Amino acid sequence: MKPILIIAGGGPSGRAIAKRCSTRWQATVVDVEAKNLEFLEGLDIATVQGDCTSTLVLKKTPIEEARAVVAATGSDEVNFEFCRLAREIYNVPNVVSLVHHSEEQARFREADYVPISRPSSVAAIVESQLDSGRRTTTDIGLGIGEIMEVTVQSSSPVIGKTLAILRPKAWLLAAIYRDGQLVVPHGTTVIEENDRCLLTGDPAVLPDIAEYFQRGSSEFPLQFGTRYAVTDPEVEEVVEEAKYLMANTNASGIRLLHRPNAHNNSVSVTPTDAELDISSYHLEQEYMTCIQEVGDMLDLAAHVVAPRKVSWTGKKGLSRKPLYSLLEHTSEPVLIARGTHPYKKILLAVSPGLASIRVAELAVDIARKLEASLTIAAACPAELVAGTTFRKEAEEALERATGLASLYGLATKTEVLEGNEVNQVCARAKEFDLLIIGHKRNRKFTLLKPDVSTLLASLASVSTMVLPYLPSDLGGTYTRRAKKLKNE
Repeated sequence: MKPILIIAGGGPSGRAIAKRCSTRWQATVVDVEAKNLEFLEGLDIATVQGDCTSTLVLKKTPIEEARAVVAATGSDEVNFEFCRLAREIYNVPNVVSLVHHSEEQARFREADYVPISRPSSVAAIVESQLDSGRRTTTDIGLGIGEIMEVTVQSSSPVIGKTLAILRPKAWLLAAIYRDGQLVVPHGTTVIEENDRCLLTGDPAVLPDIAEYFQRGSSEFPLQFGTRYAVTDPEVEEVVEEAKYLMANTNASGIRLLHRPNAHNNSVSVTPTDAELDISSYHLEQEYMTCIQEVGDMLDLAAHVVAPRKVSWTGKKGLSRKPLYSLLEHTSEPVLIARGTHPYKKILLAVSPGLASIRVAELAVDIARKLEASLTIAAACPAELVAGTTFRKEAEEALERATGLASLYGLATKTEVLEGNEVNQVCARAKEFDLLIIGHKRNRKFTLLKPDVSTLLASLASVSTMVLPYLPSDLGGTYTRRAKKLKNE
């Protein structure tokens, strides 16, 4: 369930804030002008027409449950009154306001509302363009996300720890702003609640490090979407496994997808499932031809499918449909549900390449969310088969995954499996509840160099979650949500 955000003002600034925050917040925009709210039609953003300083209007919004509000009208007086109502009547903890006149900032600050001065912000941006030696926080360094500032919250696992304990490698803690003072961190510096930490490092891992510093909580599967899709709604074991995930993660619903002209033969929903948002959706065409459209509309986070019988050609890597088609058409995880839940023991099989960190992020997130043990393994075929550099690259992938898990305080076991990748991983997976692997999309394969990920997903005896990725995903998991944010 997303936290609730109320935004007063549906002008250009208010709309931009709502669009930017809608991926992680349940946003509602209040404005007196209906024409301003029309620009938000079709988006996952609620709207209420009316005066934001009227309690009668605010009662039409979920402000009583709001975690934050933003005042973004064109009037400082209106913004201040909205902030006052939000804090004094509805006890909203996080109150932020745009301030149009710089001399008004002190009044907002004294009332404990966070003021954002539009004149000062514009001046800083202009200055950064006039003087190449200065950069605002949105225009520092290479501009590729290698610098971030986060505030350490009370739930963060870094509180009370030193840099010597965290042992940063691909990132650094450059500065700490504490009680209005700059603290230059060293190995013995202890991180405290409400510290503003300036982080710098590899943009491929920095967002996850920032999330760890800020909250440390698992968000799965919200980094992909909010609902699980069940493509085999007639199979009871598959639906039950989707329900298990739904009940134990941050997803908000399940959609049972019915093929064109198929009868509605879904497994019935029991009274004990009443609190779960489970409903049917009838496809008008074959799923592979509309997967992106349906995924965007339903905000799908993962696909839960039934295992298929594997033919002799499939075991040789010569035939890969329909699972291969699904993996090639989506960027969200695909779970082949074999009924081995609850997931208490998870096996992550890593492969050479930097993109393996994306799969490791997923495995660590799930293990933390489900409080499961995590074993990380890399299978290394004979040098004659795989080449001289394969083992080195596999061990590097193993080290990266282990390092990521250690950042979250997750104890892991590591293993190097000798021999054929498919045989070794499938044999090892029998002792686990869930196998997690990656699938490199658009990959060429031959009889001598088969598609290992599809073979593993098809032949494993336990539930298997596969994360499809493209080589271009190295800077971060390229999900539907990331694409939406980029387009906005």
